[in-house]
Amino acid sequence: MLLVAKLKEFKFFNGLEDDFLEEMAIVASLKDYKKGEYIFKEGDDSDFLYIVEKGKVALETRIYSEKVVRLATVRKDDYFGWSSVVEPYKCTASRYVLEDTTCLLLNGKVMREACKNNTKLGYFLMEKVAKMISIQLKKTREQLIYSHFGQREVKKVFVDYSASPN
Repeated sequence: MLLVAKLKEFKFFNGLEDDFLEEMAIVASLKDYKKGEYIFKEGDDSDFLYIVEKGKVALETRIYSEKVVRLATVRKDDYFGWSSVVEPYKCTASRYVLEDTTCLLLNGKVMREACKNNTKLGYFLMEKVAKMISIQLKKTREQLIYSHFGQREVKKVFVDYSASPN
């Protein structure tokens, strides 16, 4: 079990009250990954939500079971593994370690149970998961446009939604 003070070092937990952090500390652990290894592969069971403490990890998928396409890269304070809290709890892409990385792991099954028992915590986590999916979808769309039309077209197509009040 990690200390609440350690969890407060991660931006992911900003705004979460200490009693909820204590619940998260029970299901949290740190794990190191070496450059060149896979954290998980597309189709694997998704057991954890990951928050990057240090390092760099690529999001990859296969096209026609042959060509690997890198869709995004995550770094410190980025998070991934939303499939651990959304059915069918299967990884939708692979995560490949680009440099030695340390991640905070949150057990998806235990988090889902905690969310059922505490709707405020559930809302907080689902809001984070929705943001994660939205960012991943945007990065995937950018990569698809880039791979077909080039960087110039990516800039034309996308609007900066972060400036929007909604």
